[in-house]
Amino acid sequence: MGLYEIAQAAGVTPQAVSNWVVRRPDFPEPLALLASGAVWDGRIVRAWLEQRQLVSSAPSRKRDLKQFVVGQEYTFDAIALALGGRPFGYLAQVGSRIVCGRFTTEMNPRAPYEILVGDPPGVRRKAEMLAAQGGVIPVFIKEGTNRWRYHGPMEVVGFESNPRVVRAKAKETDREDVIGVLSFRDAS
Repeated sequence: MGLYEIAQAAGVTPQAVSNWVVRRPDFPEPLALLASGAVWDGRIVRAWLEQRQLVSSAPSRKRDLKQFVVGQEYTFDAIALALGGRPFGYLAQVGSRIVCGRFTTEMNPRAPYEILVGDPPGVRRKAEMLAAQGGVIPVFIKEGTNRWRYHGPMEVVGFESNPRVVRAKAKETDREDVIGVLSFRDAS
């Protein structure tokens, strides 16, 4: 892995990885220093990231998906307590990973399969972070005041920001703040 690949895995910028390399004495040593930059053993770097909770480990991701029952309702606080992240927001983040999706059908009529991403920079950043992260996350749909039904584990398909596609989706829902579409499919 190079700086860019490490940054992608951790959901940070290459500059942040450069800072880790310089400022963290426990950051793994590179395998080689090439003209294009340093190269690290991916397994060692991923283990380092997991130990510092900058990414979640595969066993913890599987555990995260098994602690909820499909169709059961949970409070926002219960979801945040179990998975981490702040007890608000549509994409809960722990370290540099998105750990679950919490969506409303009021803002996203095709939820949980299609999520319309709003304009605030933090909202777009999290959607792009999730698309780059990929994989499977637990997804919840709002059923009422502080009641969230667990839809189940869903796989991230991608993030669409083509203006023509986005305008059409925004028009369908009468929303003017849409800048992207986050797509999911049920995980098998």
